Amino acid sequence: MVCQNCQQVIEQLNIDIDLFFQKLETASNRRQISEIDKEIICQSLLGHSRQHIAKIFNLSDQQIRDRLSNNIYPRIAELMQIDQEQIAGKWVKLLNLLLHPNNGYKLQTAPQLNNDNFQGSFGR
Repeated sequence: MVCQNCQQVIEQLNIDIDLFFQKLETASNRRQISEIDKEIICQSLLGHSRQHIAKIFNLSDQQIRDRLSNNIYPRIAELMQIDQEQIAGKWVKLLNLLLHPNNGYKLQTAPQLNNDNFQGSFGR
């Protein structure tokens, strides 16, 4: 049975959240994601704050932060092959990646400027 918030993610955002959870669980043969962590992910994707999520689960803001830092962000970072700091608290970036799966769950970096493609003028 799919959690209510996961169903909202599927219906409102058109994201195959179950596939995302499968990928998080199979990356490096990780254990199954707990139901509360799935709910936290779905709540976050739906735009709810940590404080709001904490109230829903009758937990402290710190407990939600710890679950994100210790359980959720490391899995997502490993799947995306990036440092955890690049995604921690950046649900808009994660949402964009999930909406555009052809990106391969990797953050797109800005093009690097060099002398060949820099056309700015500094004046005198």
